Amino acid sequence: MSIINALIIVMLRILPQVTTGIPFRQIMPNGNPDGSFLSFLICGKLFSIIASFSSPEQIGTKPAIEFWLLPLAAAVAVVYKATKLKTITPANFIKEAFFLFGSIVVFIFVAVLVLFFVNRLILS
Repeated sequence: MSIINALIIVMLRILPQVTTGIPFRQIMPNGNPDGSFLSFLICGKLFSIIASFSSPEQIGTKPAIEFWLLPLAAAVAVVYKATKLKTITPANFIKEAFFLFGSIVVFIFVAVLVLFFVNRLILS
């Protein structure tokens, strides 16, 4: 068991005691849930969802992996423009976010091309 999984288990055992004052044994006697939401948090599907974040996602080193950056660039552009525009109108917001998204994507692909050619020069 990894350290992160152990910390999640400890957190889920202590959280109900802190929030409700009810000991863990009373919420889940003999490991059987009593049907409450806290039982769902402790032994339900939410635990498996939280535990799934304890291992890194395997991403290869192929050039096509750069397309995984598109949703991240879109999220960065939308959140940045939502916090920086003084007055937000739909047309202005979409235009500004689109241009920022485009500039991020162009910068990423230029950086990829430069690194690719530098790699070719070094290895050849």
